[in-house]
Amino acid sequence: MKIKELLSEKQQEVVQIAPDAKVCECVEIMNECRIGAVMVVDGQVQGIISERDIMRKTPAAGGDLCAMAVSELMTPAASLVTISSSAEIDEAMQKMTANKVRHLPVMDEGALVGILSIGDVVKTLWQAAVAENKTMKQYMFGQEQILV
Repeated sequence: MKIKELLSEKQQEVVQIAPDAKVCECVEIMNECRIGAVMVVDGQVQGIISERDIMRKTPAAGGDLCAMAVSELMTPAASLVTISSSAEIDEAMQKMTANKVRHLPVMDEGALVGILSIGDVVKTLWQAAVAENKTMKQYMFGQEQILV
């Protein structure tokens, strides 16, 4: 399955925040939207801020979350691991695993077109495996033998 197909099924707007917004505001947005990462955008993608960024970088930054700007804790655009919407879902899983990231911005020609979470990828691959398993059982045992 192509990533663009997964994104069309997801039908979810990419949640964004400005780099100068406070981290407290970002945490509120994450909680309200029940998401683990927010794209940092100021005209163009500046980076991403995730729960992990906040948890790992706050102690080192030594500041009050409500006083800190998102830009102080985000992963900058230059360090982002991204993927194209024309790529296969297997490539997304490989990139996430190899780079130890849980969120993958989807970029086409420099423009942000979506974001994938590890949950999106696992769910899609799991559904494909279940469908393949069912098809194989039908092939091997016949239609009437399948109890799903």
